[in-house]
Amino acid sequence: MEQVISINSFSKILAPGLRLGWIQAHKKVVHRLTGSGLLESGGGMNPYASALVRGLIESGELEGNISNLRTEYGARLKAVDSALLSYLPSAEYKLPEGGFFFWVRLPGVDAADLRSQAQDSQVDFRQGELFSSQSGLKDYIRLSFCFYKPSEIEEGIKRLGTCVESYSDW
Repeated sequence: MEQVISINSFSKILAPGLRLGWIQAHKKVVHRLTGSGLLESGGGMNPYASALVRGLIESGELEGNISNLRTEYGARLKAVDSALLSYLPSAEYKLPEGGFFFWVRLPGVDAADLRSQAQDSQVDFRQGELFSSQSGLKDYIRLSFCFYKPSEIEEGIKRLGTCVESYSDW
């Protein structure tokens, strides 16, 4: 289909902060894009990073890295799920089907209030209200699972569970 353009990035499969990606599209679309002058303007490409990534792709090392990431992120996702079930049994959530975040609903909890208490326990999250254009999602938190090891995830959610328990006692 000529109308479909897929834009992707290497930042989540190779290196956070790497501002290099690729486009998949019908060859007519690709021809229009490559002939638009962007590539000649000097503002759209990073030849050095492109050459490094090309080498990784051609050597098969990128595919190996993706395989390792799937294994590692899968273990971290399972760690969050297990810890939420153990330490926050009243939490409502669905397993993420993509991305690096769990969206967790804590019924009866104002996430903004909980956050300052959690930070005192060396735990942090983003409250759902930060992602709402209408000041909604007040009882939601967003938890990232991509940075921490499973043991650290369990400890953090255990601390968070203690904060939620004491929040309920307010």
